[in-house]
Amino acid sequence: MSNEKNASSDIPATGIAIGAVVLALVVLLAVFLPRAQGNGGKPALPDALPGLGAVDADATWTDVPAAVTKALKQEGATVKKLRSSLTQLAPKSQTSLDQVSDVPSSSRLYVDPNFQTLYSVQAFRTEAGVFAPTPLDESSTMSKVGDDLCISTTDSSTGATTVECQASHNGLTVQVAASAAAAKVAKVADDALSAIS
Repeated sequence: MSNEKNASSDIPATGIAIGAVVLALVVLLAVFLPRAQGNGGKPALPDALPGLGAVDADATWTDVPAAVTKALKQEGATVKKLRSSLTQLAPKSQTSLDQVSDVPSSSRLYVDPNFQTLYSVQAFRTEAGVFAPTPLDESSTMSKVGDDLCISTTDSSTGATTVECQASHNGLTVQVAASAAAAKVAKVADDALSAIS
């Protein structure tokens, strides 16, 4: 009879031990599996987005249109000088992000095939935060383009308009700035978000 009593009293202790092991495994998987899949690191922006090439990617510079080369020559510049100056801008942007934010982030500059418009793309591994124009006055307007929030700011001295759009989904946020139409800037934000999701 005493053997039966000992066997039955060991069952709750064994059940608790098994439960503790299972709970530990669940915690380990919840913590380390996302990290192993890369969900905790910097979002990787691709070398190209639809209709755009990263200024630091070799492929962007393989087929520079003759009109661009000619225009650069008329200004006393070369494709090599343009590439060098644009390529130097991207690391400065990333360094600035790294200095002010603990959020994993990436920054890259993209240019259209005619080298007319430069797009600054920043990606953050976080949900979207506050996004408002500075200053909040008549020079700035906010709009929704699809699910994206966009801010258009016009420089009163030059008349140039800069558009910034923010897209966010599933713990990722992308912000894009360019001197282009809000619909185009929002599309670039959506394309970048899709590329890193």
